[in-house]
Order: sequence, then structure tokens, then C-alpha cells
Amino acid sequence: MRPIRLLALGASAVALGACGGGNNKGDAVVTASAAKPSFHRNEPVIVNVTLANHGSAPISASTSALGTLQVVSLTRDGGPVSPRRSSLSTDEDLAAVLRSSLRTVRAGDSLGLSLKSTFDQGVGGQALDSVRLLEGGQNTLDHYAVATPGAYVLKLAYEYPATANAADSTFKGPTKPAQVSFRVAP
Repeated sequence: MRPIRLLALGASAVALGACGGGNNKGDAVVTASAAKPSFHRNEPVIVNVTLANHGSAPISASTSALGTLQVVSLTRDGGPVSPRRSSLSTDEDLAAVLRSSLRTVRAGDSLGLSLKSTFDQGVGGQALDSVRLLEGGQNTLDHYAVATPGAYVLKLAYEYPATANAADSTFKGPTKPAQVSFRVAP
């Protein structure tokens, strides 16, 4: 599979919580942990995520964090971090990429995903990205700044986008949010 190139057009926005329907939401559980307890200011923040199938039947889930891992909230030193919102264009149809990344997760098994911050010029440092696929291909990309030193608490959920037209066995979610804490040092 070719890498997806992103084109982001900047704008400001307030944080939005995860929403949407799902199927057998209790069947899949998301857990998350920071790759280490503290990151340096310009170092990428890495969050390891596990989607576990606690149900009695197999489910399909995407191996892509892009478009499925949704930031529910992010706080720094107890205050909310609002994202910078931009439009998202890709060389390939993101819904098709997500459909092609579906894998079977047997009952009792799990799937590992990773969320890694990247440098974002609009926030002036590292940012965690959360992509939402919307009807008509007008996808949004929320950039959550993690460049300012402080204590962070991230809540995220797995949610397969309805616009990607998955099979009946696809776990759509959203899951209950997982919470992970980490520090960014000066």
C-alpha cells in the first residue's frame, strides 16, 4: 500500500467529542499507554493503543490509526487543549484505504495501533492528529498541540467511520475512551 500524503489547510476550532453509532460496543475495548512517562519538548509523543476483542465472535477492525483513533479530549495541567482544525485532502480515498486495512480480530485477540505526534507548523511544535471522515469527502484533521511543557491527559476512542461503508462484521464503535497520561519536559 502506498503512503498517504496529507494536505492540511489551517483553521481554528474547539474540541469535539466522539459520537456516532456502533455495533456491540462492549465487544471491543481500547487501552492506551504512553511509550514512556515523559517526552522532551520537540520529541514525538508516542501512544501505544490496543483494541481487544472481548466478544465471543470475530470482528473486523482497521490497522490504521488515521481515521479510526479519535481524540475525545486532551488536557494540559488540568486545562483543555483545543485543537487547530484543518481540511484534509489525500491522494487516495481515505475511506477506501480504511476498508483495505480491515483485519479479522478473533475473540480474545487484540490489535495494536500507534498514535505518534508529528511536527505541525500551525501549532509550532509536536501535535497529535485526529482525522474524521465526513460525508462528501470533506474530511477534517484536528491537530492537538503537545509542544508546551506540562502534564497531559489524553482520552481517545476507536471508531470506524460510517462513511467508509464497512461490512457487517466490522466493529464500528465508538469504544469507551481510554485514558493515558504523560509529561512533556522543557
